[in-house]
Amino acid sequence: MYNGHRHSAPKQILVFSQIKLKISNLDIS
Repeated sequence: MYNGHRHSAPKQILVFSQIKLKISNLDIS
């Protein structure tokens, strides 16, 4: 998961935000 690269952090944040959006969309419906 974490290879020690600092560039992995922004990617995780992007994935997290996408998951958050999907969860909020599910809550709406």
